[in-house]
Amino acid sequence: MRLIVYDVEVFCEDWLVVLKDMETGKYTVVHNDNEELKQCIAEENIYVGFNSKHYDQFIIKAICCGFTPQEVKQANDYLIGGGQGWEYPPLRDFFFRFNNVDIKDDMQMGLSLKAIEGHLGLSVEESTVPFDIDRALTEDELKETAKYCMHDVDTTERLVELRKDYLKNKVHIGKLAGLEDVKAMGMTNAKLTAALLKATKQPHDDERKYVLPNACMTSLYLSCDLRELIHMANERLCIRAQWEIREVVELMVAGVDPDLQFMLVPKCKSGRIICNDPCKEGKSND
Repeated sequence: MRLIVYDVEVFCEDWLVVLKDMETGKYTVVHNDNEELKQCIAEENIYVGFNSKHYDQFIIKAICCGFTPQEVKQANDYLIGGGQGWEYPPLRDFFFRFNNVDIKDDMQMGLSLKAIEGHLGLSVEESTVPFDIDRALTEDELKETAKYCMHDVDTTERLVELRKDYLKNKVHIGKLAGLEDVKAMGMTNAKLTAALLKATKQPHDDERKYVLPNACMTSLYLSCDLRELIHMANERLCIRAQWEIREVVELMVAGVDPDLQFMLVPKCKSGRIICNDPCKEGKSND
């Protein structure tokens, strides 16, 4: 099983695919030659791209299904415009096996390859060839585009190396779930976990109706006005409140403007609420 990193660029009269064998370091550049690209695709290889799940793999499929450069550009525009590749009508009747893995899976939303290059201290390169050019590319423009593509492929290869343990863990979990390696590597963490646990989709009308396992760490986002926060502080800063809740409210109060904190106290210290059940020493819930 070889890992091949790849990238795709599409123009109105041209498409370009760059592939790099991670084992040999060899680049393959294919331009407007459908049959040559088909010869480069092997079922035993795994092809890794960046955001390839939503874009590149469908461009590869269109090319290998015999689309002309103009038809490839139409597919490109559909995908760039927010369309889903599996819903693109001209591709629905074609089957072409392409073992795609998207290294962007489970990464921060909105993170671009250029941003990653900057974070990794790599050079950030941009092409001077406009993607909306309305003519065929010149020889020099093709060379520049290929160089730009190779740079992105190199960054993708670096990401694969950095995330190799992530991919290995996916393969191991996939074996436990009875999945092929490429299938497991191509799934998000959520889908792979669901496959392992044999989870099934359940109908629901309120996403808040769920049960968490005991002692499961969660993140809670809460918004309220000052009046409600005063009420929470009055009730939950009381020594009788459960200590975990009291600590959470103390942290909330600490983030409020100091000029307002005099109101964020237990009700017995508020000066405006009479506590009918005064605290007694040793009777807290700690």
